[in-house]
Amino acid sequence: YNLGPGSYQGEERLTFDRYGDIKIEANIEYRFPLINVVKGALFVDAGNVWFMQENPDFKGGEFLINKFYKDLAVSAGFGIRLDFDFFIFRLDAGLPLRNPAKDPGNRWIESLPEFGDFNLSVGIGYPF
Repeated sequence: YNLGPGSYQGEERLTFDRYGDIKIEANIEYRFPLINVVKGALFVDAGNVWFMQENPDFKGGEFLINKFYKDLAVSAGFGIRLDFDFFIFRLDAGLPLRNPAKDPGNRWIESLPEFGDFNLSVGIGYPF
C-alpha cells in the first residue's frame, strides 16, 4: 500500500493506503510441482494507481495517456504452495524491480538484492 499514485514521491508513504480512480494491474505466474502437496511458483507483477484529475497534494499522481506506462511498478519473485485441493497455503517472496516514485533514470533495481529487500507475503487461496 505504499505505491503510487502515479510517480508521487511524498514522505507520507506509510501513513495511508494508496488509492486512486484508475488501477492497472497485471500478473503472470508459473506453477510447478516439487514434492507431493508442495508446489513452487515464479511470478511477475506490474501496476499502479492514478487519479483522473491533477491533485495538488499528490504531484505526479494523475493519469496521463502519454506517460502512464512510465509509472508502472514491476516486481518479481518466487513462492511455495501447499496445495491440499480444498485449500492452498501460499508463502511468497517478491522483489521490487522498478519503482516509479524514484527519479527517472534511477527507477530500476541497480544492485544485487539483500534479504531485507524482499517483501514476504502469506496467504490462503490464489490471489487471482
